[in-house]
Amino acid sequence: MLPEKDRAKHRHKAAVQHAVSVHGEHDTPEFRSEIKKAIH
Repeated sequence: MLPEKDRAKHRHKAAVQHAVSVHGEHDTPEFRSEIKKAIH
């Protein structure tokens, strides 16, 4: 099992990829920051 820090990185990456591919969001630094705040 991955350490929590690494799991958090994977969750963040997956959330961004999902939002971009499924919901048509744009992958920008600002969007990544919003996602990070929302899931932490």
